[in-house]
Amino acid sequence: MKTIRAFIWGSAIGAVLGLLFAPQRGEVTRAQLQERLNEWQGKAQERMNNLPPSVSNAIESGRKALNSGISQAQRATDAAVSKARQTTSSAADKTQQAADTAAEKAQRATNTTADKAQQLTDRAADQMRSSTNA
Repeated sequence: MKTIRAFIWGSAIGAVLGLLFAPQRGEVTRAQLQERLNEWQGKAQERMNNLPPSVSNAIESGRKALNSGISQAQRATDAAVSKARQTTSSAADKTQQAADTAAEKAQRATNTTADKAQQLTDRAADQMRSSTNA
C-alpha cells in the first residue's frame, strides 16, 4: 500500500514540475510528439515492407532444416528398427537352438534312465526266478 501511495505522489509531483519547467507550450510539444510518432511510424512501415523477403527466406531455410532433420530422424529410426529386428531374430534363433539342445539332452537322459530302470527290473526278476528255483 505504501508503494502505491509513493508512486502516485511521485507521479503527481513529476507532472507538476514538468508543467512548471516546460520550455514550450503544450500545443507545440504535442505537435512535435505527433511529428516524431509519424516519423517512427514511417520508418516502421518501411522496415515492414522490407521484411517479407527476408522473413520468407528465413522461413524457407527453417523449413529445409526441419525437413532435413525429419529425414535424418526417419533414417535413424529405420536403422534402429532394422537392428532390433536382426537382434530379435538372432536371439530367437539362439533360443530355439538352446531349446532343441535341451530337449535332446532331456530325451537322452530319459532314455538312459528308462534303460537303467529296465535293467534293474530285469535283474530283480532274474533274482526272483533263481531264488524260487533254488
